[in-house]
Amino acid sequence: RKRSENLRDIPASITAISASVIEEAHITQLDDLNALVSNINIDEAHDNTPDVVLRGVGSFGLVAGVGFYVNDVQVFEGQIARPVDIERIEVLKGPVGTLFGGANVGGAIKYVTKDPTSTWENEATVEFGSYSTRNYQAVFSGPLDDKIGIRASVYYDSHGGNVWDTVNKFDYGAATDHGARVTLVAAPNESNKIHVWLSADDYNTSSQNLMYEPPDAFSYSRSVQDFFIPAFTRHIGSAAVQLDHQIDSNLALTSLTSYFTSYNRGYTDFFKQPVPIDLLQQNADNRVYSEELRLASIGASDVDWLVGAF
Repeated sequence: RKRSENLRDIPASITAISASVIEEAHITQLDDLNALVSNINIDEAHDNTPDVVLRGVGSFGLVAGVGFYVNDVQVFEGQIARPVDIERIEVLKGPVGTLFGGANVGGAIKYVTKDPTSTWENEATVEFGSYSTRNYQAVFSGPLDDKIGIRASVYYDSHGGNVWDTVNKFDYGAATDHGARVTLVAAPNESNKIHVWLSADDYNTSSQNLMYEPPDAFSYSRSVQDFFIPAFTRHIGSAAVQLDHQIDSNLALTSLTSYFTSYNRGYTDFFKQPVPIDLLQQNADNRVYSEELRLASIGASDVDWLVGAF
């Protein structure tokens, strides 16, 4: 309901997963939530875009029946919040996502990211695994002065191929994913608080990724006999600014402005045959601007209310 309140007081089915649970359960991918939330089924495509069914409702992609949000900003593709930056994950089971919009009849999944810490903290992790997996990430967080704090994280993930191509005689499916996220929080006075979020992500893989299916998709075969080597590249950038202004002891105004851009290029050997006749190239570029204004009651009034425009 877009206000701070006790989970037990909310008349809806909501699961909140804290940062400590995310760390202890070693949640590294979105589909790891299957083990922590009931009535949810998540799987991920080659480009890390999830397909979600929640309480039997959902489809393919981020906004088809179940919406994804990072700090109240809707995410339209990709995953731009990493587990190391997430304070908690809130899962709202539908069909009650009225305030979130976006045709979220199945519900909503919201990431709340971490704010800068009050003292300087630094963290770095390295992870190695099979198929030449190499994952690196680093975080630093702390105050720039008594009114401004910063949190920044960078990551680089890579793994080798694991699908044997019977024509080209090599393992394809290798992927690299790297990016960064910066959070700035400023509190110039007691009545105002400003959040600025910046993030970028680059993803490259030789796995097949169909961004959409051509009319003759029924002829697609899963046998791996490519003549053309598949490739998929995606660049994502996003920025959001939130201003929280307390007008008086009973009234607060929130302004949330965001911008999202993505660049997608896919190359696929569509029919999976060792003949050079079926190269499928798919291009998809997206830009989304949004502005949300909310006026809400605060304090100890007898009636809680909120009015907003998006």
